[in-house]
Amino acid sequence: MAHGTVSKAWRGHGLAPRPAHLLTQWAFNDIGFHRIELTHSVHNAPSCRVATKCGYDLEGTLRDFRRHHDGRHDMHMHARLRTD
Repeated sequence: MAHGTVSKAWRGHGLAPRPAHLLTQWAFNDIGFHRIELTHSVHNAPSCRVATKCGYDLEGTLRDFRRHHDGRHDMHMHARLRTD
């Protein structure tokens, strides 16, 4: 599981989509993955935008899926196929 965070000072500057896109391309082209899934808290709109910019389709909501420091969160699940 990969996890990345952009510091508050740099959020909104388009920094996260580029490495996420490069990692996605590497996983498909060099490793040979067919499908990649990513999740983020439904309260994390910036992560949702990054996933969408990188071609990951929102497939649904995983209810009460992951524990965070403030309790359990519903998570959006995005996925991308090699053929997308």
